[in-house]
Amino acid sequence: MKHLASDLLMKGEKLFLFALNLLTRFLGVLFLISGLGTALTIFLQEENRSLRVCIAIVLMGIGIASFFAKPISSEHLKQIRRSIGHR
Repeated sequence: MKHLASDLLMKGEKLFLFALNLLTRFLGVLFLISGLGTALTIFLQEENRSLRVCIAIVLMGIGIASFFAKPISSEHLKQIRRSIGHR
């Protein structure tokens, strides 16, 4: 029975890690698209051009960083849990 519970926990952890990594990639793509959209509006509107440039650079930077981030593995998750005091 204990072996079954540990198998279910491992499957749940793998599913959680897969969903977390997929969500990170999806948000990275969304940030990239919104940064490109903001960059395109710079040429269409005259006011607040410098602010839009800064916003576009920040959005694309966040998108690139989250899209190309190293995926979280189960070992890394265990290390994070140990560092915050969980078993």
